[in-house]
Amino acid sequence: MFVTALDPVNTGLVSSLNRPGANLTGASSIAGALGAKRLELIRELVPKPELIAVLIHPNNPMAEADKSELAQTAARLGQRIEIVSAVTPEEISAAFSRVVESGPFTVK
Repeated sequence: MFVTALDPVNTGLVSSLNRPGANLTGASSIAGALGAKRLELIRELVPKPELIAVLIHPNNPMAEADKSELAQTAARLGQRIEIVSAVTPEEISAAFSRVVESGPFTVK
């Protein structure tokens, strides 16, 4: 039995959801698949944003898949995005600074 928030197929836990290849049962939220939906929702909340920044933890096993999915969704929507990676509080602060400097933001 397994419980995971990661995609069990992409992380290699099972060979497929339909036929896991072993006597396994479990649950997964497959939260990574929500990144594209979040991008679409942001565009509904803020019509025609010039830039959307996404912060990703690079040590997450799904980081590369999430980046790829976000890039594909952004391309499909014609949306400019900036994906930044950070782990420590200092890296997060620096990432936010870089994003603000690179984009047409109004900070209030």
